[in-house]
Amino acid sequence: MWLSILLIYKELSPFMVLDEGFQYADFDSSNSTGVYGGVIGYGNGNEGDLSNLNNTFLRGLQATDPDRVAQFETLFPGHYGGRATHSTNNPFPIPLF
Repeated sequence: MWLSILLIYKELSPFMVLDEGFQYADFDSSNSTGVYGGVIGYGNGNEGDLSNLNNTFLRGLQATDPDRVAQFETLFPGHYGGRATHSTNNPFPIPLF
């Protein structure tokens, strides 16, 4: 599945306005059984499997193109109890690295 994220700019506060330069989009979702990579916690697979903290599956950070679009190749998000099937997307005004 291809996911395209278009960042639309507006004033977020008097102190933070996303400029017109290249920005970054963050994306994450769970696998088919509802497990998030890099997360240890109740309901996220085997809580005793500490190796999951080092997993980065279904997570990504992409720079936007000149049209402010970031694209990700991913899988349809899995389902886990108590939540609707979803993915999480966040814009970042500056590189995080």
